[in-house]
Amino acid sequence: MEHDLFVVKLMPLSSQSYPLPDENPARSGPSPTLEETLAVPAAEVPLLSVSVHELDTRSERNRFVMLREMLPERHRLMLTPYAVADYEREGARLFLTDNNTGGFGILPSKEIVSVFSLPGTRVGRYLIEDAILRGGRRVECFDIGNKLPKLYAQFGFSEVDRIPWDDNHSPQSWDFDRYGTPDVVVLDLLTQ
Repeated sequence: MEHDLFVVKLMPLSSQSYPLPDENPARSGPSPTLEETLAVPAAEVPLLSVSVHELDTRSERNRFVMLREMLPERHRLMLTPYAVADYEREGARLFLTDNNTGGFGILPSKEIVSVFSLPGTRVGRYLIEDAILRGGRRVECFDIGNKLPKLYAQFGFSEVDRIPWDDNHSPQSWDFDRYGTPDVVVLDLLTQ
């Protein structure tokens, strides 16, 4: 099967259009503003370039799960712990960056699932954009401090449903002291 290759050209790391969270706790101070970024010569502003391809074989899908499991536990808890067989049973299309730093899936229902980027890679936002380009139109996420719903809203997603916490479906190792009992928010991509 031929690989369907998309290349996503990305903004400078300090772009105002795609603000990047400070994922590096060792880094202190605010991110540069757009004005500060524009004051730096273009040749000195780092750009990201990410190639994303669809996974065709079981061994590639196994690599996807292995990489996803490399996330710190606090990030893994936010994802449905699909095994390869689960993705296959659901009919999910899986995608990985060519450098194996992140990925996502899209279900036949157009739901985007398992969006992940390894710590320090800062490709998560670009994976969401790529998932939208490939037909993703719905996401479900925990509402912990409105972080993920707010992130998805930047891409045009809007809340359409809210599912109250259910202890019977809580992830294993859930840290109730840290995360509480958040609702699951269902968001659809607004279309014009």
